[in-house]
Amino acid sequence: MVTITFWIVICGVAGGVTNALAEHTRGSAIDWGTSWLRVAQGVLAAGTVPLFLSLIGNGTVAKILQPGSKPQDALEATYVLIGFCLVASLFSKTYLEGLGTKVMQLRKEVEKSKEKIDAVEAAVVEPPQTIAPALQRTELPNEAQKLLHALKSGPYRIRSTDGLLKTLSSPDWSEKLQPQLKVLEKEGLVRSVPTKFGKGWTLTPEGHNLD
Repeated sequence: MVTITFWIVICGVAGGVTNALAEHTRGSAIDWGTSWLRVAQGVLAAGTVPLFLSLIGNGTVAKILQPGSKPQDALEATYVLIGFCLVASLFSKTYLEGLGTKVMQLRKEVEKSKEKIDAVEAAVVEPPQTIAPALQRTELPNEAQKLLHALKSGPYRIRSTDGLLKTLSSPDWSEKLQPQLKVLEKEGLVRSVPTKFGKGWTLTPEGHNLD
């Protein structure tokens, strides 16, 4: 860590001084304020090199800090770091602007990825619990199946007994209707509901979903 900090400061100062001297015109007075600004920019740019290397997936810093690294590998990584720091400090203004843009783009990409993940998590539903198979139409008496079909047909959700008799359109249903309604009610397929015209009958969710 000390080695990395040392070279960041040295390279930053070197690049900043170089930029300050390049702006100094022969024979003119030295603008110390601008010169110190260039040195500060150089050190700042060099200090962001580890961040830049991590963004591009370069393992130079890790090779230097890793205790088990071979001396030759650590030395080679140090030279690479020095090179990056010198380039960053020499082009500090352009480099910092580019790095800032890169970081902002990365932040937007992370936010978009998080939104996509949240959307996927919201769309995922837990698998339904295992439910015992519902009673099939074929297991009901023939009359009960016809009555169930009559309840499903038509635009009305609640049916009166008179309305059901008209839908069934058979004289013998006048005697069979109530017993078959009791059969469907016992199986949990229909239920009675009070209306202003008397008792009505409607399908339960199980009745609606029954094949």
